Amino acid sequence: MSYKYFLFYIMTKYFILFLSFNLLVIFSTSSWAQGSAGNAATYESRSIIDMPTAGVLHKGNYAIGLQFFSGGGLAVNADFALLKNFNAGIALSGMNIIGTGDVKFQSIPGINLKYRFLDETLSMPAFAVGINTQGKGYYNSSSNRFEFFSPGAFIAVSKNFSWDLGDLALHGGINYSFENPANNFFMNYYFGLEQSLLNRMSITLEYNASAFEQESKRIASPGLVNFAWRYSLTDGFTLELQLRDLLEKVRAANSITRYVGIEYISRF
Repeated sequence: MSYKYFLFYIMTKYFILFLSFNLLVIFSTSSWAQGSAGNAATYESRSIIDMPTAGVLHKGNYAIGLQFFSGGGLAVNADFALLKNFNAGIALSGMNIIGTGDVKFQSIPGINLKYRFLDETLSMPAFAVGINTQGKGYYNSSSNRFEFFSPGAFIAVSKNFSWDLGDLALHGGINYSFENPANNFFMNYYFGLEQSLLNRMSITLEYNASAFEQESKRIASPGLVNFAWRYSLTDGFTLELQLRDLLEKVRAANSITRYVGIEYISRF
């Protein structure tokens, strides 16, 4: 068994164990038990959809996530908060995990490092810096790239507000993807918003200027727009449905793309 199969097996095995146990007790848990969505969310959102926010796991917490996408694809990620305001993680994805055909993994696992160097105050947003080398969607081994570029090196900013409709978070940042064409240097920018709906739900909208994608001729014009709906199932669990490329700018796609994900957060 190769190290990629072993790593994928370990990450998915323990996530499924956590999921099975929590679903058994879902109806007996407190009505206040939360994930990372809704007015009563226990945990911060660490990404808008693809792009990072300034949110981090609290010290002593860990997160394990699964994301299902087209082509029988499955991505697994694990993040850990060993120090205050610093998160480190690893991710791996494969094609044909579900369905038929040979299973194909990305060549090198992705890493995720984030440090929030300034916490949010009443008058100031939070700021974080980091590196995330995990792209989204199918992985093409011949071109050594993902369907959607990874954020790469980034600076993220986030600010939360409360108003009549619930909690509103505004996020933005700049980033440089290491999958960028080698003969060019494109800085990218992105922004998004996250609106809570009642205690357990939230919706997010993300705009990614996607300078890299336009240069690689994968999109017709700048600007990828993604949407996500999140729901806190029970303590630590959050379900997510993504609708990607709402403006249908990806040349190879002929419709909006749908991803489904689930995340579990707990303490060591």
